[in-house]
Amino acid sequence: MMCSDISKPIFLIFSDSVPSLLYYSHLPTLLISLIIGIFILFSSTEKRKSIPLFSLIIIFSIWVFSNLILWTNVEVSTILFTWSLFGIINSLIYIFSFLSAYTFFYSKNPSPKILISIFITFIPVVFYINDSIKYFDLRDCSAVENLNYFNYVFFGQVIYFFIVLVMGITAIKKTNSVLEKNKILYYLAGIIFFLVSFFTTGYIASLLDNFELEQYGLFGMTIFMVFLAYLIVKFKAFDIKLLVTQALVWGLIILIGSQFLFIRSTINKVLTAVTLVGAGMTGLLIVRSVKQVDQQREQLALANQEQEALLHFITHQVKGFFTKSRNIFSTLKDGDAGKIPDSIMKYVDEGLTSDESGIDMVQNILNASSLRSGKLQFNKKPFDVSDVVSKLAGKIGELAEIKGLKLNYTPPTEKIMINGDSLHIENAFRNLFENAVNYTQSGEITIDLSHATETVVLNVKDSGLGLTEADKAKLFTKGGRGEDARKINVNSTGYGLFIVKQIIGEHNGFIEARSEGRGKGSTFTVKLPLYVAPAVQATS
Repeated sequence: MMCSDISKPIFLIFSDSVPSLLYYSHLPTLLISLIIGIFILFSSTEKRKSIPLFSLIIIFSIWVFSNLILWTNVEVSTILFTWSLFGIINSLIYIFSFLSAYTFFYSKNPSPKILISIFITFIPVVFYINDSIKYFDLRDCSAVENLNYFNYVFFGQVIYFFIVLVMGITAIKKTNSVLEKNKILYYLAGIIFFLVSFFTTGYIASLLDNFELEQYGLFGMTIFMVFLAYLIVKFKAFDIKLLVTQALVWGLIILIGSQFLFIRSTINKVLTAVTLVGAGMTGLLIVRSVKQVDQQREQLALANQEQEALLHFITHQVKGFFTKSRNIFSTLKDGDAGKIPDSIMKYVDEGLTSDESGIDMVQNILNASSLRSGKLQFNKKPFDVSDVVSKLAGKIGELAEIKGLKLNYTPPTEKIMINGDSLHIENAFRNLFENAVNYTQSGEITIDLSHATETVVLNVKDSGLGLTEADKAKLFTKGGRGEDARKINVNSTGYGLFIVKQIIGEHNGFIEARSEGRGKGSTFTVKLPLYVAPAVQATS
C-alpha cells in the first residue's frame, strides 16, 4: 500500500515533496557529526571516552537517516517499520549521551550496577515495540503513536537529562583543576544544549502532531559538535593533534560545499552558502588558534622543564645542607661527641627539630614537583592502614602533649586493609595529623579510623583555627594557605595539603575539609577503597 499524494523518492531519501528546510537540517548535521565522530574515534588515544561518544553519534545518524525515510517514502510498510523503531533509537540516544558524559567527566567506565540499571529501564522499550503504533492514517500518510509507550520513552529521556546535568555539576565541583573544570563545563554545555533541543522539539512535535518541528531540534547536535571542536582545539580533549585538526576542518568545508551538487531549492542554496562561509571562517580561526596554542605550549613546556630542573637542583642542595646539619645535631644529642651540658642540650634539641622541619619542607616541594610532572612513583600492595594510623598517633600524641593538647584515638580492634603505597599514605596522614597539632592552640584533637562495606574512612578533627569559605577554596591547591595560617605556623609552604590530595587521588580516594568558620575547628575526612582479599577457591 502506498500514500498516493507523495512522489516516490530517489535513493530512498531524496524527494521533491518535502519541506524546504528538511535536507538543510538533516544532511549537514548528519555529515558533520559523522565526520567528527570518526575523526575522534580514530585519532584519539582515550578510547574509553571516544567509543561511547562515537556510539552516540552513530545512533543519532541512524535517527536522522530514519527520519529522512519517513519524510520521503511512500510505502506504508516501510514507514510503519521505520516509525516503530523510533522509541528504541530515541532511548539509545539518551543512554549513550549519559555514557559518553560519564566517561568524559570521570575518565572511567560506569560500574556494573549502573549498566544493569540502564538495561532494566530499556527492556520495556524493546518489549512493547509492537504496541508503539496504534494504526496508520492514510489521509496524511503518518502513523498514530501509542502515547503510553512514547510517554514512557519521553519520561526516560527527562530522567537521563537531569542525571547528566547533575553529574556534570558534581564533577565540576569535585575537581580542583581549572583546566578540568573548563573541559567538563564545555562538554556539559554542548550535550545539554543538544538534549534539550532534541527532546523539546520531538516532544512538542509528537504532542501537536506536527513533525516538521523536529527539524529544528537537529541543530542542537551541530552546536554540540562545535563545542567538541572547541574542546579539541583549546584543551586538546581526546588527545588529538594539530594535523588531524586541520584535516577535520577541511573535511567539514568540503562536505558542506558538496551539498550544492544535489540541492535545488533557492533557500537551501542560500543557507548552505552562509553555512559554508561561516565554516570556512571558523575553520581558519580554529587552525590558527591551534598553531598559536601549540607554540605557546611548547615554549611553556620548555620553560617548565628548565624551572623544574633548577628547582630540583636548589632543593636537593638545600636538603643536603639540612641533612648534614641534622646529623651533626643528632650526633651531639646522642652523646657520640662527648657529654653535652644540659644548658646547651635545649639548643641542640631546637636545632634538630628545626632541621627536621626544614627537610620535611624541602621534601614537600620536591614531592609537589614530582606529582605535577608524573614522576612520583607508587608501589601499591595490600597493607593494614590501622597500623600506620596507630604508629602516627603515637608520635603525634607526644607533640600534642608538649602543646598541652588532648589527643583522642582508639585503635580499631581488627585489621583495615587498603591497596596502596604505605609510605605515601603515611606521609599524607602525617601531614593531616601535624596540621591538626600545629593549628590548634588549645583543646583537643580526635582521630577516628573506621570502615564500611567498601570504604575506609579517616576523620581528623581539631578545635583549632578553623576555616573560612575563602580558606576552603584554595586549601588543596599548590601554595594554598589559609588567611591566618602563616601567623600560627611560620614554616607552612602551602604544598602539604596539595600533596595529600594528590596522593589520596592516586589511591582512588577522596578528601574533604569541613569547618563552621574561624575559631571553630576543622574536620578533615579521607575516604579510601577498602581492600578485600579475593576468595581462595577450593580445589578437589
